[in-house]
Amino acid sequence: MNTEPFFSNKDSELLKQGSVRDYLGLVPVWSQIARKLEPNLSGAIGSYRGLEAVLFIYYLETEHVPKSLNQANAFRDFFRYMEALIEYYLHHLLEVAPCYGSRLLKGNGRDVEIKFTSVTTVNGLYQFYRGTCRRAGMLSSNWELDDAVVKIIKPICSKYSAGIKNLIHLIEQKVLAKEESIKPEKLFLDKEIANLFDAIFTSNELKAYINETLYADSELEYYASACASVCSLRAEQGYDSKANLAQHLEAYITANKKNWPYFGALKEIKDTEPFLSLLDDCFQLLQLYDSRKLSELELLLARKNIKQLMQMKATAFQRVVSGNSDYETGRFRLLLDMASMLEGADVKAFLVALLGYHQTIMSRRSAAPMVILDEGNLRVLSKVYISDETILLDSILDNSPWKNSYYINTSASIYKQLKGEK
Repeated sequence: MNTEPFFSNKDSELLKQGSVRDYLGLVPVWSQIARKLEPNLSGAIGSYRGLEAVLFIYYLETEHVPKSLNQANAFRDFFRYMEALIEYYLHHLLEVAPCYGSRLLKGNGRDVEIKFTSVTTVNGLYQFYRGTCRRAGMLSSNWELDDAVVKIIKPICSKYSAGIKNLIHLIEQKVLAKEESIKPEKLFLDKEIANLFDAIFTSNELKAYINETLYADSELEYYASACASVCSLRAEQGYDSKANLAQHLEAYITANKKNWPYFGALKEIKDTEPFLSLLDDCFQLLQLYDSRKLSELELLLARKNIKQLMQMKATAFQRVVSGNSDYETGRFRLLLDMASMLEGADVKAFLVALLGYHQTIMSRRSAAPMVILDEGNLRVLSKVYISDETILLDSILDNSPWKNSYYINTSASIYKQLKGEK
């Protein structure tokens, strides 16, 4: 389970009611910093085929979705059916890893029924992969396909027009009937449809387009290759456990490309991520102290060794953000205010400000806060995933930069897939 706080916006159509992942509004903050180094990928992406899938769905929506579905404003329903079919196809027919639906698909046989009202519904393509396609320019800001994509997919769909016709007709019937599930096994008995999917998801031309688009900047392509090399070396040889993956990545690039122009972007990530992680750690501690006085948590965090580390992380964050024109937004100013409180060793003011900051984020979403301060006592109104106190304190005391290394692993994985590396 990925519990890190970044790169995972809430989508109200996909998550259970009341579920909030980015309860501190750190996604846009972290993205604004980290996108300098990784401009396109979402941390939840596991397969480049998910990008192919999104492009295929948008091509069908543009070229083949009938008027009946357009009039019903049913694109989201159309996408949901296609997503289920594609994930099923990848796992059970192409026999590769699904993009996001592994729990549902791997836990069931070929006769699985995918229910869209279930919490295990397949939904990662819509939630995560679409954004990557848009950021990379494969889809425009208006969700229109790049002409180069159309030129690749159109001949395939023309060749397998019978499969297109059968596929669209089946989905149209289900959408208009407001059905809430699909059994893909039955649909893929249609050889015309199966052949169409084969042609799309084994297209070397489409794969090459994605590769060229993601790595249009040769220096950022080098970064992805360095991520891949470091991850492979760690797996093959093991590494000094005192250094984390981000530190090994920096050491690798320093040794192999001393004039790499993105060292500054890497340093900004290293200096800011520990403070953002600290905010998340402290918010989880606020939840753990439900029905207890805020002063109890204040005493815990005011211990000399803990307070010093918190101050160091706050100072490093200020060093990057303060006076930097790239980060002159209201949200960054609120974060700077909290960092200043820690730098001044005022733990109580910091905790109160963190609660107020969270309340501001939630009110902008027309939602209630998850934790409030009631006459000096903490009161939890709704819970998030929480680590235990020991783990959270260990995290606060860990001064390694960029602890959430899943993002380096994502860059490495997609690079290796596109380059045909193991």
